[in-house]
Order: sequence, then structure tokens, then C-alpha cells
Amino acid sequence: MNTVPFLATAFLVIGVLAPEKGASTPDSAPDVRIERVRFDAPGTDARTNRSLNGEWVEVRNRSRQARNLRGWRLQGADGRTYTFGDLRLPPGRSVRVHTGSGRDTGGHVYWNRGTHAWRNSGSAVRLRSPAGSADSCRWRSGGTVKRC
Repeated sequence: MNTVPFLATAFLVIGVLAPEKGASTPDSAPDVRIERVRFDAPGTDARTNRSLNGEWVEVRNRSRQARNLRGWRLQGADGRTYTFGDLRLPPGRSVRVHTGSGRDTGGHVYWNRGTHAWRNSGSAVRLRSPAGSADSCRWRSGGTVKRC
């Protein structure tokens, strides 16, 4: 039995199906990341909608392709999650996820929580794609915004 044609075919199939090393697929999208977190809203944390919306997480698409964030989730330290709906994020653009209520636009979406999501004394946020890729950002007390 001649195995050379079989091996050549196997390498050809693997080469076609396997992505190039370092290449991202639309599902994994490692270039969608947490950019910044404003964990301490201006003024007193009074649970007013204005105060709640003073907190936000900014997610940026650092890739050269638009990404649909449908099904992506932000998770806070308390375990609660925000799940993105059908949101197309163009290359190089970002979206802010505000804690309170509001009308979603291309650059701002709202979690509709009645309590603050982020602890001023330190916490973490995690971003997960439906395919399982993840990014996270942690901060300690001091300041109001964390660049991730």
C-alpha cells in the first residue's frame, strides 16, 4: 500500500481546515476586548439612574473586521451578567455598557440594573464570547477609571 498519496491528502485537508497560526476566526474574536471601566460614578452612589449610568464598561473591537456581539456577556464580581443583543461593532469602534437604564444606540447600551455593578474599592469584570474566548479587567481602590 502506498501511503504517500494518503499523507499528502491529509496534509492538504489539514492545511485547508486549520486556520493560520495567529489568525482569528469570527467566533473567537480575540481582538474584542475590555478597553476601560468607569467603576466609580461621579458624585454619590445614590442608585439614581444618572448615578448608575455614570458607571460603564467600554468594549472595543481592535480587529480589522466588524464583529457582531450577539451573545457576548459581561460578568461582574457579583456573578450577574449583561448579554449583548444584536450589535454590530465596526473595526476600531467601541461600545459602552452603562449600568442603569436608557435607550440603546450603536455606541451605548444599558444593562437596566437598579444597583451599582462595580465596587469602588476594587473588583473585576470579565467579557466572554459565545465561543468561550475571554478578556478581563481588575482594579483596586483609588481613581475612577481603569484602562485595561
